[in-house]
Amino acid sequence: MSRYYSVFKINFKNMLAYRWGFLLDVTLSMVTELVYIFVWMAVYAFSNISALHGITLTSMIVYFFVVGSISFMDWPAMAEVVEEDLRGGEIARYLIRPVRYIYAAFVSVIPEALLFIMLGSVPVLILVYILASLHTGAVAIIAFAFEVLLAFLVINLIGIILGSLSIYITDIYGITQGIYALFMLIGGGAIPVSLFPGNIYNIIMLTPFPYLYFVPAATFTGMLQPSELPRIIAVGVAWVAILSLLSGLAWKKASRDINSVGV
Repeated sequence: MSRYYSVFKINFKNMLAYRWGFLLDVTLSMVTELVYIFVWMAVYAFSNISALHGITLTSMIVYFFVVGSISFMDWPAMAEVVEEDLRGGEIARYLIRPVRYIYAAFVSVIPEALLFIMLGSVPVLILVYILASLHTGAVAIIAFAFEVLLAFLVINLIGIILGSLSIYITDIYGITQGIYALFMLIGGGAIPVSLFPGNIYNIIMLTPFPYLYFVPAATFTGMLQPSELPRIIAVGVAWVAILSLLSGLAWKKASRDINSVGV
């Protein structure tokens, strides 16, 4: 563990050098969410409605601010890390060290997420909570924090699978863009999943996609009832287990091919 902690410390110190960049990223993520907010404000105004499937305009605005505060997870960072190390040959250094590469790579993406949480997520969430006069209970807030962790694991386990493909595919950028689009479309990044028809909503909620945006944001804003959370979290944990198995198999296959042809 001490070896992986050293990897974490080195990367965390490197990230601290770019803390102002993180603040800029947070600001830009909020600006992006403002676009969605203005679109939904227009929808409510021109439709002359006070609520859409039980979601008021105020709740919708708060929802997208929460989505922006956790947008640090909207890209499979592990895919880029693995691809760059494979393409640049950096992985060769890890293969001769007493560490497992994929664990070290995973630890290396944690500092960036932690800094975004400290400099962006927490301040924005506190501000939103106060200004919107939310009454989210302690159970929901704890569930929200756990769901954010699930989201981080889901996106980066998918990233390991995509990164493993880079040994066979010239460029995985198009695939990662496709995954990003899926998360935006049916994950709640552009529209709350609860607005989909009932049958479609039920199907989507059985996939890993809503755990990136919808599940955490809907929990924090109260769109999801406390009675729903145990089942939703259980499905999320199941997906983490499935993706852990799939990513392990994908990397095992890729690492065998790396060793057979050299780096």
